[in-house]
This record gives sequence, structure tokens and C-alpha cells, in this order.
Amino acid sequence: MLSTRWWQLVVGPALRRERDWRTYHNLFVRASDDIRGLTKWRIERSAARLPEPEDLEVPAPGGKDDQLVVFKGMGKGFVKLNGHHQLLRREIEAITHPRWLEQVRRAGDGMPQAVALHIRRGDFAIPRTPEEMITRGGVQTPLSWFIDSLALVRRRAGWRVPAFVFSDAPPAELEPLLASGEVRIAHTGSAIADILLMSTARLLIGSGGSTFSGWAAFLGQMPVVTHVGQNLNWYHLEPVSGQFIGTLDPAQPDPLFIDQVDALLRARSASS
Repeated sequence: MLSTRWWQLVVGPALRRERDWRTYHNLFVRASDDIRGLTKWRIERSAARLPEPEDLEVPAPGGKDDQLVVFKGMGKGFVKLNGHHQLLRREIEAITHPRWLEQVRRAGDGMPQAVALHIRRGDFAIPRTPEEMITRGGVQTPLSWFIDSLALVRRRAGWRVPAFVFSDAPPAELEPLLASGEVRIAHTGSAIADILLMSTARLLIGSGGSTFSGWAAFLGQMPVVTHVGQNLNWYHLEPVSGQFIGTLDPAQPDPLFIDQVDALLRARSASS
């Protein structure tokens, strides 16, 4: 890998007064085998550039000594990554700054038995009608859906399963959810620590259309639900271990999701 320049300047998060300005300047360290300095400079200017291959298992075609494979954009989402979540998690953790790995360790007490809720706000639009949750992407999932979904999970589990909230919403907006008890806001201080911590949850109640929810679901390989009409399958996530990945109507939940909630969370209740 060429050494990556993570730092960027984006105006939107600052104007919206979000907690995370998405500058990424302090999230990662260089990998030990990164190519940097004059060698990187020479490769960037002289190497033959090849597009991302359709099959990542196939080496780049032969030719010149220096070939630079260029990955650009989101491509087909997780299509080429499905099945490689363990490798990618190790590689991500290897370049994550130690301070954020320590934050994940400190904040992670209880997460493996908990439900994670990712409530995306930021630049997501407020839906003007209920129909827009079906017809439009990049919209905010109503807080009431998260409340109802968590209540459903707890009814099926038979106990008040602890819940961790990951959100860029103002704390005051989350009060109705926090009032349900055993719900607390996760504070790690960085986006990468949030994703790594969220991925350790037993179950994820996510925000459809959010790649943040998508990466937590991919790395964690747990059951994940989003609002009807806002499916994370847009990003071609595959259920490697047969876990449910789909939408949830709390009034008419999918039987497979209910079965998995029973298996994952009722077992914890019985053992306690």
C-alpha cells in the first residue's frame, strides 16, 4: 500500500456543528510496510495505473515493473469484500491509533451482550412524509422507530437488554430513547472507535443508507435491522453466518429475525 494521507478538510460537518468534523487526521498510524517518501513519489508519477480488478484474488496482469492499482469510489459496495471481514478487521486495527483501540477496550464492557443503535442525523434529510422513508435515500430514521424496535427486542428477550447509542444527534433529541432505561450514549471520541465498538454488539439496529452502519454490520457479522424502505442490502452485504440483514416493521417483524433474537438474547437471560 502507498502510505495514505488521511487528513481532509470538509466544511459541512463544521457548519452543522457536528461533534465529528471528519478530518481523520488523528485516527490512523502508518502500517509498517507502507510505501512512503521518495519511493511513493516516484511510483505515483511513473507507475502504469491499472483500474481495480473485477476479482481481487487475481494478481494484476504482468508488464512493467511498476504497476499502481487504483481503487476509486465505492464500486459495488461490499461485493468483493464479503467473506474477508476477519482479515479486514485485523488490518484496520493494525493501523488504528492506539489511543482509539484503548477507548474501544475501555468502553466495550458489556457490549458483547448488548444491542447497538446507530442513529444517523448530520447531513441526512428529515423525511417530509412517511412515504419518503420508502422512496428516498439519505433520510433520517424517526427516533420512534428505534424506540419501538428496541422495545420489541426486549420483549422477545424477556429482559431489559442493555443498549448503546451511537449518534451525531444532540443528546436532548435522544432523551425519549434514553428514558427507556439501560440505554446509554457511547462516547469513544472518534469515528473509527465507534465503528469498532459498535461491531462488537450482539445485534445492530441501524440507520438505512448509512455506510457507517454498513461497516459495523460487515465487521461484526451480527443480525442487523433498518427501517422499512431503508435496507443496508443496498451495499450488498452478505450474511456470511446466516444472520438476518434486512428491514424491520416492529408491528410485523420477520420470523427469521425473531428467531435470531430469541437464540442470541434469551440464552443470555437464561445464563444470568
